[in-house]
Amino acid sequence: MTTQAQGTSLRTIATFAPTAAVAAAAIFLLVSMVGPAWMFSPAHPDTGTPDANLSFSDLGAATAQSPSAIQAAYFGWLGWALVILVIVVSAAAVLLPRRLLSAAELLTGIAALLITALALKGPLSWGGFVQAVPTLRIGGYLMIVGLLVVIIHGAVSDYVSRAS
Repeated sequence: MTTQAQGTSLRTIATFAPTAAVAAAAIFLLVSMVGPAWMFSPAHPDTGTPDANLSFSDLGAATAQSPSAIQAAYFGWLGWALVILVIVVSAAAVLLPRRLLSAAELLTGIAALLITALALKGPLSWGGFVQAVPTLRIGGYLMIVGLLVVIIHGAVSDYVSRAS
């Protein structure tokens, strides 16, 4: 009896954990877009610019005229489109466990993460981008963690569907 109960509880956890992970990722992604700061901009005394914490919408205003088209689009409309796409594909992969949906979730998460990195980089050199990483704040981290959870879920789901 104990073994059967343990097996049932393990199956319940194995069924619930992926759903909870994707739900948490969706919450992280949405909260990152509407709430906390993404970047810290230090003060520049020579120009009289004070220090500031910039949210996603603040970055949208600040990068509207960016020489980087990806950065301007991402903080304008593309970021929202990617978040919605990732959430829809991830929800479909959880609700309709199919190998194709798992692969789509994995690829969508990877593409969104790469585009997010390129948007954060903007016109900076890669060396300048690496030096600017310490200015990233909780909103940016929530986006990255949410996308990593989606990528891991897609990879694990794809692997499990291939193994079965």
